[in-house]
Amino acid sequence: MNVNCPNVVTTSSRTEVITLHAPGVARRVGARACRGFTFVELVLVCVIVTSIAALAIPYFMPTGHGALCAAADRLSSDIGYAQACTIADPTNPARIQFTDTGYTLVNVDTPVSVTFTQAGFSEARGVTLQLANVCENEVRFNHYGAVEGDPVGPAPTIALTAIDGRQLELRIHPSTGAISRNWIGP
Repeated sequence: MNVNCPNVVTTSSRTEVITLHAPGVARRVGARACRGFTFVELVLVCVIVTSIAALAIPYFMPTGHGALCAAADRLSSDIGYAQACTIADPTNPARIQFTDTGYTLVNVDTPVSVTFTQAGFSEARGVTLQLANVCENEVRFNHYGAVEGDPVGPAPTIALTAIDGRQLELRIHPSTGAISRNWIGP
């Protein structure tokens, strides 16, 4: 032991530093203790970070299936809202006006305009609408909540298409106003 520096031990071949961590506990600090992380530690951290990223990234990316379900749920509930408003006030029947990227509820208690874009209903961004058996891009309801017009005619159909090409059809039964869903394609 060196008298001038009590933590330095000199042997015949090398000099080592001993640090005291607790009373009576000494640990040798050599060149190996200061080198950094081992390869196993680095690989373990990389595996953990990659696993977390693999779980988190899909959560933040829009999916075709999720966007279609969100758009269909929102549209179905808004159709039900328009029907309820028409039943409550038959003198002012509600109607839904459609565009390529959304729709607007007209003659309801609280006017609603929905667009399937980042600035609008972002959960369904990228979903487009295609109409069939709909006159003038508008669906009107009668005082029973059914579609106004021919009760035995073809059902108004709204085809929702996602970015990845998946499609979901919503059909409004003309005599009852009931909504059915039909998946089309992959």
